Amino acid sequence: MQEMLESSGHAKGDSVRRNAGVIARYRGFVARVCILAGCLAVGMGVYQVWIGQNGGALQGKSFYWDWVKVLAVVLIFAIAMWWRLVRATGLPFWSKGMRRVVIAFFPSLLAGAVVSYEIVAGYDEFELCALCWVMCYGAGLLSVRQIAPRSLRGPGWAFLIAGALITFFWSRYGAALAPQLGVGEAESAAGIMVLSFGLLHLVHGVALLLGKGNKRGMS
Repeated sequence: MQEMLESSGHAKGDSVRRNAGVIARYRGFVARVCILAGCLAVGMGVYQVWIGQNGGALQGKSFYWDWVKVLAVVLIFAIAMWWRLVRATGLPFWSKGMRRVVIAFFPSLLAGAVVSYEIVAGYDEFELCALCWVMCYGAGLLSVRQIAPRSLRGPGWAFLIAGALITFFWSRYGAALAPQLGVGEAESAAGIMVLSFGLLHLVHGVALLLGKGNKRGMS
Protein backbone atom coordinates (compact mmCIF):
# COMPACT_ATOMS: atom_id res chain seq x y z
CA MET A 1 0.00 0.00 0.00
CA GLN A 2 2.80 2.41 0.89
CA GLU A 3 4.49 1.75 -2.45
CA MET A 4 1.22 2.44 -4.26
CA LEU A 5 0.78 5.73 -2.40
CA GLU A 6 4.36 6.74 -3.13
CA SER A 7 3.93 5.85 -6.80
CA SER A 8 0.70 7.86 -6.95
CA GLY A 9 2.39 10.81 -5.28
CA HIS A 10 5.27 10.74 -7.76
CA ALA A 11 2.85 10.56 -10.70
CA LYS A 12 0.86 13.49 -9.35
CA GLY A 13 4.03 15.50 -8.84
CA ASP A 14 5.16 14.78 -12.41
CA SER A 15 1.76 15.88 -13.73
CA VAL A 16 1.90 19.14 -11.77
CA ARG A 17 5.42 19.87 -13.03
CA ARG A 18 4.39 19.05 -16.60
CA ASN A 19 1.36 21.35 -16.40
CA ALA A 20 3.51 24.12 -14.92
CA GLY A 21 5.93 23.72 -17.80
CA VAL A 22 3.14 23.93 -20.38
CA ILE A 23 1.74 27.06 -18.73
CA ALA A 24 5.18 28.68 -18.65
CA ARG A 25 5.69 27.93 -22.33
CA TYR A 26 2.24 29.28 -23.15
CA ARG A 27 2.94 32.51 -21.25
CA GLY A 28 6.19 32.84 -23.17
CA PHE A 29 4.33 32.33 -26.45
CA VAL A 30 1.78 35.06 -25.65
CA ALA A 31 4.51 37.41 -24.40
CA ARG A 32 6.58 37.09 -27.59
CA VAL A 33 3.56 37.61 -29.84
CA CYS A 34 2.55 40.70 -27.84
CA ILE A 35 6.07 42.15 -27.97
CA LEU A 36 6.33 41.59 -31.72
CA ALA A 37 2.87 43.13 -32.24
CA GLY A 38 3.83 46.11 -30.10
CA CYS A 39 7.15 46.66 -31.90
CA LEU A 40 5.55 46.42 -35.34
CA ALA A 41 2.73 48.79 -34.32
CA VAL A 42 5.22 51.35 -33.02
CA GLY A 43 7.33 50.97 -36.16
CA MET A 44 4.38 51.36 -38.53
CA GLY A 45 2.99 54.30 -36.57
CA VAL A 46 6.33 56.11 -36.57
CA TYR A 47 6.74 55.40 -40.29
CA GLN A 48 3.32 56.87 -41.10
CA VAL A 49 4.00 59.93 -38.96
CA TRP A 50 7.34 60.33 -40.75
CA ILE A 51 5.59 60.21 -44.13
CA GLY A 52 3.21 62.96 -43.06
CA GLN A 53 5.94 65.12 -41.56
CA ASN A 54 7.92 64.91 -44.79
CA GLY A 55 5.13 66.10 -47.04
CA GLY A 56 3.66 62.73 -47.98
CA ALA A 57 -0.06 62.06 -47.99
CA LEU A 58 -1.58 58.72 -47.03
CA GLN A 59 -4.77 57.64 -48.73
CA GLY A 60 -7.44 55.91 -46.68
CA LYS A 61 -6.96 52.54 -48.34
CA SER A 62 -3.17 52.76 -47.96
CA PHE A 63 -3.54 53.43 -44.25
CA TYR A 64 -5.90 50.47 -43.88
CA TRP A 65 -3.80 47.97 -45.81
CA ASP A 66 -0.57 49.03 -44.09
CA TRP A 67 -2.07 47.94 -40.78
CA VAL A 68 -3.54 44.77 -42.29
CA LYS A 69 0.02 43.86 -43.32
CA VAL A 70 1.14 44.32 -39.71
CA LEU A 71 -1.68 42.04 -38.57
CA ALA A 72 -0.72 39.44 -41.20
CA VAL A 73 2.92 39.37 -40.03
CA VAL A 74 1.83 38.97 -36.40
CA LEU A 75 -0.56 36.14 -37.31
CA ILE A 76 2.10 34.29 -39.30
CA PHE A 77 4.55 34.64 -36.42
CA ALA A 78 1.92 33.51 -33.90
CA ILE A 79 1.05 30.42 -35.95
CA ALA A 80 4.73 29.50 -36.29
CA MET A 81 5.32 29.96 -32.55
CA TRP A 82 2.16 27.99 -31.71
CA TRP A 83 3.37 25.14 -33.94
CA ARG A 84 6.65 25.05 -31.99
CA LEU A 85 4.75 25.10 -28.72
CA VAL A 86 2.45 22.20 -29.58
CA ARG A 87 5.37 20.13 -30.85
CA ALA A 88 7.28 20.74 -27.62
CA THR A 89 4.35 20.05 -25.28
CA GLY A 90 2.23 17.53 -27.16
CA LEU A 91 -0.82 19.80 -27.14
CA PRO A 92 -3.19 19.55 -30.13
CA PHE A 93 -2.63 22.28 -32.71
CA TRP A 94 -6.36 22.98 -33.11
CA SER A 95 -7.51 22.29 -29.56
CA LYS A 96 -11.03 22.72 -28.24
CA GLY A 97 -9.93 25.77 -26.27
CA MET A 98 -8.29 27.34 -29.32
CA ARG A 99 -11.43 26.78 -31.41
CA ARG A 100 -13.60 28.42 -28.76
CA VAL A 101 -11.27 31.42 -28.55
CA VAL A 102 -11.21 31.94 -32.32
CA ILE A 103 -15.00 31.57 -32.65
CA ALA A 104 -15.59 34.01 -29.76
CA PHE A 105 -13.11 36.59 -31.05
CA PHE A 106 -14.05 36.43 -34.74
CA PRO A 107 -17.27 38.58 -34.64
CA SER A 108 -15.41 41.56 -33.15
CA LEU A 109 -12.60 41.12 -35.68
CA LEU A 110 -15.03 40.95 -38.60
CA ALA A 111 -17.06 43.95 -37.42
CA GLY A 112 -13.92 46.04 -36.94
CA ALA A 113 -12.53 45.06 -40.33
CA VAL A 114 -15.70 45.82 -42.31
CA VAL A 115 -16.78 49.02 -40.55
CA SER A 116 -13.28 50.52 -40.44
CA TYR A 117 -12.73 49.87 -44.14
CA GLU A 118 -15.87 51.80 -45.06
CA ILE A 119 -14.90 54.60 -42.67
CA VAL A 120 -11.39 55.11 -43.98
CA ALA A 121 -11.73 54.05 -47.63
CA GLY A 122 -14.98 55.89 -48.26
CA TYR A 123 -14.57 58.97 -46.07
CA ASP A 124 -10.84 59.18 -45.14
CA GLU A 125 -11.76 59.24 -41.45
CA PHE A 126 -8.38 58.01 -40.22
CA GLU A 127 -8.90 58.76 -36.54
CA LEU A 128 -12.32 57.14 -36.42
CA CYS A 129 -10.89 54.07 -38.17
CA ALA A 130 -8.16 53.73 -35.51
CA LEU A 131 -10.68 54.18 -32.71
CA CYS A 132 -12.90 51.50 -34.26
CA TRP A 133 -9.96 49.08 -34.24
CA VAL A 134 -9.07 49.85 -30.64
CA MET A 135 -12.61 49.40 -29.33
CA CYS A 136 -13.35 46.25 -31.36
CA TYR A 137 -10.06 44.67 -30.32
CA GLY A 138 -10.76 45.38 -26.66
CA ALA A 139 -14.26 43.94 -27.01
CA GLY A 140 -12.80 40.88 -28.72
CA LEU A 141 -10.33 40.24 -25.89
CA LEU A 142 -13.09 40.53 -23.31
CA SER A 143 -15.34 38.19 -25.30
CA VAL A 144 -12.89 35.33 -24.68
CA ARG A 145 -12.28 36.11 -21.00
CA GLN A 146 -14.17 33.03 -19.80
CA ILE A 147 -12.22 30.57 -21.95
CA ALA A 148 -8.79 32.18 -22.35
CA PRO A 149 -6.22 33.07 -19.66
CA ARG A 150 -7.50 35.63 -17.15
CA SER A 151 -4.48 37.80 -17.94
CA LEU A 152 -6.32 38.86 -21.12
CA ARG A 153 -8.93 40.72 -19.06
CA GLY A 154 -6.49 43.49 -18.21
CA PRO A 155 -5.51 44.25 -21.83
CA GLY A 156 -9.15 43.93 -22.90
CA TRP A 157 -10.31 46.56 -20.44
CA ALA A 158 -7.22 48.68 -21.17
CA PHE A 159 -8.06 48.82 -24.89
CA LEU A 160 -11.73 49.57 -24.23
CA ILE A 161 -10.99 52.28 -21.68
CA ALA A 162 -8.25 53.82 -23.83
CA GLY A 163 -10.57 53.81 -26.84
CA ALA A 164 -13.40 55.34 -24.84
CA LEU A 165 -11.19 58.09 -23.41
CA ILE A 166 -9.66 58.97 -26.77
CA THR A 167 -13.13 58.97 -28.36
CA PHE A 168 -14.35 61.32 -25.61
CA PHE A 169 -11.61 63.86 -26.33
CA TRP A 170 -12.00 63.26 -30.08
CA SER A 171 -15.69 64.22 -29.92
CA ARG A 172 -14.98 67.18 -27.62
CA TYR A 173 -12.67 68.68 -30.24
CA GLY A 174 -15.09 68.47 -33.14
CA ALA A 175 -14.37 64.86 -34.07
CA ALA A 176 -10.79 65.75 -34.99
CA LEU A 177 -7.68 65.51 -32.84
CA ALA A 178 -5.27 66.39 -35.64
CA PRO A 179 -5.79 70.20 -35.57
CA GLN A 180 -5.18 70.23 -31.81
CA LEU A 181 -1.95 68.30 -32.27
CA GLY A 182 -0.78 70.29 -35.28
CA VAL A 183 -0.47 67.24 -37.54
CA GLY A 184 -2.42 65.59 -40.33
CA GLU A 185 -5.30 63.26 -39.57
CA ALA A 186 -3.40 60.18 -40.78
CA GLU A 187 -0.53 61.08 -38.44
CA SER A 188 -2.93 61.56 -35.54
CA ALA A 189 -4.48 58.15 -36.26
CA ALA A 190 -1.02 56.59 -36.40
CA GLY A 191 -0.33 58.09 -32.97
CA ILE A 192 -3.50 56.46 -31.62
CA MET A 193 -2.28 53.11 -32.97
CA VAL A 194 1.14 53.56 -31.36
CA LEU A 195 -0.38 54.41 -27.96
CA SER A 196 -2.82 51.50 -28.07
CA PHE A 197 -1.62 48.58 -30.17
CA GLY A 198 2.01 49.56 -29.69
CA LEU A 199 2.49 50.46 -26.05
CA LEU A 200 -0.28 48.33 -24.51
CA HIS A 201 1.00 45.20 -26.26
CA LEU A 202 4.57 45.92 -25.19
CA VAL A 203 3.57 46.47 -21.57
CA HIS A 204 1.54 43.24 -21.50
CA GLY A 205 4.27 41.22 -23.18
CA VAL A 206 7.01 42.46 -20.86
CA ALA A 207 4.78 41.88 -17.82
CA LEU A 208 4.28 38.26 -18.87
CA LEU A 209 8.01 37.73 -19.38
CA LEU A 210 8.67 39.13 -15.93
CA GLY A 211 6.25 36.59 -14.46
CA LYS A 212 3.40 38.93 -13.61
CA GLY A 213 -0.25 38.14 -14.18
CA ASN A 214 -2.36 35.04 -13.72
CA LYS A 215 -0.89 31.67 -14.68
CA ARG A 216 -4.03 29.96 -15.84
CA GLY A 217 -3.47 28.21 -19.16
CA MET A 218 -5.76 27.56 -22.10
CA SER A 219 -7.75 24.38 -21.94
